[in-house]
Amino acid sequence: MAVLTAPPHSPQDFLQNYLGGFGILNVIFAAFIGILLYIRVEAIIPIGVALLGVGVNEGVIMSFLIAGAGCSLPELILLKSIFKLNFLALFVGLVLCIAIGFGMIIYFL
Repeated sequence: MAVLTAPPHSPQDFLQNYLGGFGILNVIFAAFIGILLYIRVEAIIPIGVALLGVGVNEGVIMSFLIAGAGCSLPELILLKSIFKLNFLALFVGLVLCIAIGFGMIIYFL
């Protein structure tokens, strides 16, 4: 009988490894990762606390969480049926600018 084991790398390990070693570029990288993921609003605080606990910078965490909660890939797919592509691109750009800008402010404070 085969024994199920945990995968060698968890999502927490992935985020910890890739959001911890690029300095100020982490804020931008975190915003783009956040948009690709679907983060429920109820899960934002536990995710932020877990990332803070492993040593990720607060600005990077804020950028990741704002982008993830503000604009996710499933949300964009639904909004595509309502908005024209220009408005959808404007929406994504604004969410990215807000997430990156706020992340930069927190990063340097």
